[in-house]
Formats: sequence, structure tokens, C-alpha cells
Amino acid sequence: MDMTDPHETADLLERQDSRLLSQVAVLVGRQVGAALEARGATKHDFAVLATLDQYGPDSQANLARRTRIDRSDMVAALSGLEAAGAVVRDVDATDRRRNVVALSAAGRARLAELAAALEVAQAQAMAPLDAAERDVLRGLLRKLRG
Repeated sequence: MDMTDPHETADLLERQDSRLLSQVAVLVGRQVGAALEARGATKHDFAVLATLDQYGPDSQANLARRTRIDRSDMVAALSGLEAAGAVVRDVDATDRRRNVVALSAAGRARLAELAAALEVAQAQAMAPLDAAERDVLRGLLRKLRG
């Protein structure tokens, strides 16, 4: 019979910051992803809606850069959001090769719904940390991301 603790990890592994960061990212990503999925949305949907809400109408290419979403994934996200009536895509009047994407009233309401769900999911994921620790962690993660 194996009497090892399945939660024991080799010291060398515990010293690998990249491994720990990756494991935490997976765990938190699952919680956030499940909260969005329960509402028929994805992380990309939320990123697009939040970006349009803050910066206003923008081109697909700029949205991809601002959200750090690959352009091909951006096309898929926008297609789904447009089908749901959350965004409106129009040809740019000054450059017919570009599409300009704008947030609709339904998109603004959808963003509020998703933001509330994410607030709950993130609070659950970050429960072991107090508010000051979360602020420090957020700052360090932004520094690492660059």
C-alpha cells in the first residue's frame, strides 16, 4: 500500500516560480472560465466588451492588440458577439478595408452581467489572500507581463 501524501511536491519543483505561476493560472483560469461558460460567454468575449466600453469603437486590428487576442481568435469572438447583438461591425468610412466595431446597448448590459459573475469567481479564487496581498500580486503580475 502506498502511504505517500499526494499533495507532497519535490522541493526542487516548489522552487520553480514558473511552474507555480502556471499552476495557479490554470486553477484560476478554470474558475473564471466556468463562471463565463455558465453564462454562455468566453474570456475573449469579456475582454472585447470591456475594451470597447472603455475606449469606444475601434478597428478589429486595434482590438486584437489592446486585448492581446490573436487576430484569428478576434474574428471568431466578434462573430459570436455580433450574432448575439452585443457588438455592431461596420465598414470604416475612411478605409473600406477595415471594420470598426462598436458596443451596443445589449453589449453594455452583457458586460455588466459578466463583470458581476467574474467578480464573484475572482473573489473565490483569491480568497486565501487579503486585499493588500491581492494588490501586491496584481502589481507583480503586471510587472512580469510587461
